[in-house]
Amino acid sequence: MRKGIIFMIISCLTLLSTGCIKEEAVNTYKDKTSKKVISIPQKRENRIVNNFQRLIEKNVSEKEIIEFVNKNINNVSKINASDFVLGIEKIQNNNIKNCIYDFFEGDIQEKLIAQFRYDFTIDNMEDIEDEYVKNFIKKVRGKGYKVVMKEGAYYPIIDYEIYKQYSKYVTDDIKDYIYLMAKECNEISVSNKRINISWDELYKRAVESEKIMNKHSNSQKINEIKALYLYYVEIYINGTYNSPTFNYIDKKLRNEVKKSYLGLDYEESELGKIIKDYLKVLDKNNYKLTNEVKKYKSFILENLKEKI
Repeated sequence: MRKGIIFMIISCLTLLSTGCIKEEAVNTYKDKTSKKVISIPQKRENRIVNNFQRLIEKNVSEKEIIEFVNKNINNVSKINASDFVLGIEKIQNNNIKNCIYDFFEGDIQEKLIAQFRYDFTIDNMEDIEDEYVKNFIKKVRGKGYKVVMKEGAYYPIIDYEIYKQYSKYVTDDIKDYIYLMAKECNEISVSNKRINISWDELYKRAVESEKIMNKHSNSQKINEIKALYLYYVEIYINGTYNSPTFNYIDKKLRNEVKKSYLGLDYEESELGKIIKDYLKVLDKNNYKLTNEVKKYKSFILENLKEKI
């Protein structure tokens, strides 16, 4: 019986060394100094996590951290997998300024605009005629960025759509965070001071952010989720310079905004209730941007910031 057990342990260690052991296996070994029984998969996970932390401390390249995560994310817990994904985000945030500077070196901007005007997307990468520019964009893509037009120039931004491949490995709060960020990344709500999505879609994104914010109040990304929520709410109430909520000439609430406000389910969210009360003030002022309306809009946003 004893010989059989020893044989099983040796067999499992052999499988581990060849990378063939399954995650659900319960094989263990004894630490001779502490006499503590440690699972082999846990020992392997600890080693992976330590290697990951060293890469983060070194602020390695985006490509290097992405390759590491892709290789190892299925061998760690959901909590550690979440840290891995947020590690990619951290490295990208640390390095994206350098990537932006690279976009303005030489004549990259000029060549992209000359060929594509203002309609280039990462999906057109293989259509780039200039080989140097094509290789440059490929490297940008390999770092996990996409390219967007902003203020008359092309810029890299983090492509959160790529993060969706990690959703099945991470915790629910990070999965929902990825969902929110990918939606904004795929269709940017505001560019060139103009709202690019409908008012109803803007409201929908705010409500989704609100629900995720309330659901995951202890998430390590809660501050980012709150910031995104406030961003959507402020735009929904104030508009932007090129997409105002009130007409500049007669100060009346724009028809498409009014239609959106009046068509909401006011009980589905806190924002819905806020807009319901706001409509009473608007109706009282004949839907014009009076001093009372201005003060009430400021009150809404200030109160919301304090509340959340």
